[in-house]
Amino acid sequence: MKAVCPSCERMIDVTAVKVVGADAFVGCPKCGVESSLPITTGELPALTETPKAAPPLPMNSRKTPGPRALVLASSAEASNVVMLRAPTAAAVESARLFAEREPFEVPEGLCPKCISKRDETALACHTCGLIFANTSDEVLQPPADLAAMWRELLRDWGDESRHAAIRRLCIERNQLPALARLYRLRLAAMPEDPLAQRGRDEVFAAASSVMLVPRPGAGEPARAPIAVQVFVGGVALLNTVAAAAMLLRLLAQ
Repeated sequence: MKAVCPSCERMIDVTAVKVVGADAFVGCPKCGVESSLPITTGELPALTETPKAAPPLPMNSRKTPGPRALVLASSAEASNVVMLRAPTAAAVESARLFAEREPFEVPEGLCPKCISKRDETALACHTCGLIFANTSDEVLQPPADLAAMWRELLRDWGDESRHAAIRRLCIERNQLPALARLYRLRLAAMPEDPLAQRGRDEVFAAASSVMLVPRPGAGEPARAPIAVQVFVGGVALLNTVAAAAMLLRLLAQ
């Protein structure tokens, strides 16, 4: 089978595919982009029977196609040629379907808090330290307002401004950990989602920036912004100079 890469528009030979859940991906040997293969489940065995397995692409070689990468469909005239779908377009379609199901359900075998792989024999998560017996999934559910906004974001997954808006709101409400967990849930459903990967990284970067902002310690009063401190200091200095001048005039009399 042959396929057309949506990134470099070259014809490539499909010798093997990588199956992740219900999605299949093909790596282009020319440009390194991994694209979604629009085939049915019944067609997968015919492709994966080949003993030649395509080596997984390193993370730093997985590029996101530019604006030319559109959702394409195979033509009836060339049944042996498949048009691959760009990862972003496939992710937007998958997220829209994800919103109509249960986007907050934790898949089996994952920690309900940090969504990392769970050791079934362990009593606690080796990543976040959560004790499984002391926590239920209901406790870890996002707040109702955040859950509603997340569903709306999934329905319009390709809108970067929506991702940025929900991130700013979570910074104001101290809900960045909950938002990071939602992005990890999305990646658990579709690991190749470039929008979820970018959103998770942006949340981590925002969380790091918030942690670097100086905060008053225990029992220490909060400090005003620098501009306010300079203004107040200047007024105090003028008052001091005026008082000193008045005192000198009184002494001179």
